[in-house]
Amino acid sequence: MIKGISFDFWDTLFVDDSDEKKRAGLGLRPKSEERFHLLDSYLSFKGASSSFLIRGINDEKKWFENEWKTFHRTPVVEERVEKLCETLKVSLNRESLLELVSKLENMEVEVQPDPFDGCLSILKELSKQYKLAITSDAIYTSGEGIRTILKDNGMLDLFECFSFSDEVGVSKPHKDIFLNTLRGLNLKSEEVIHVGDRIYNDILGGQRSGLKTVWLNQKGNEERQEIRADIEIRSLGELPQVIKKFDLN
Repeated sequence: MIKGISFDFWDTLFVDDSDEKKRAGLGLRPKSEERFHLLDSYLSFKGASSSFLIRGINDEKKWFENEWKTFHRTPVVEERVEKLCETLKVSLNRESLLELVSKLENMEVEVQPDPFDGCLSILKELSKQYKLAITSDAIYTSGEGIRTILKDNGMLDLFECFSFSDEVGVSKPHKDIFLNTLRGLNLKSEEVIHVGDRIYNDILGGQRSGLKTVWLNQKGNEERQEIRADIEIRSLGELPQVIKKFDLN
């Protein structure tokens, strides 16, 4: 019997990059440009020297992607900035480093993404019958920042536990992040469904940990034949009815 539901955050509950339109309306730079501007300002690269910074940023991105995809961990923003400084052979004092990190981490907290239509009411409905959790990777916005976004949207108290990659120390599809969720819910793997939009991170990760899986395929992408979710849905609104199918099997 299903007793708990684990959710991915980005592109499952909240629309990734939906904050960009808001930023434009406020006269703010797109996030990628603002990150570059911040790094350029703090690391004192100006004019022609910016090309050197661009190469350093690209190298840092490759390093981050390798850590994420190969070793299944998402280095925190502070570690990422330190890696960039090491690559560029520059240094920041501790105060400036923490100030820069805070600005990079909080962009999506200060101008927040939008939840999917009906997300709050769906979660409220589900929370009456199931224990809810979030199991999510953190790229720039930290787990603490995501909690703030949830709180500001009236959702935080609907969840009983949170497993964020920057806090757990591993990212999806590593088993440990899902096992952390099971411990937080105090439920067995067969009693929990994980819902997410990424086949590899969410569906494969959940299945490796013994969870049932629901693929939120809003874009109508083709499922990988070797990785098949238990159930596929096109919108979050289908979830309350879909869960009942698990208890019928």
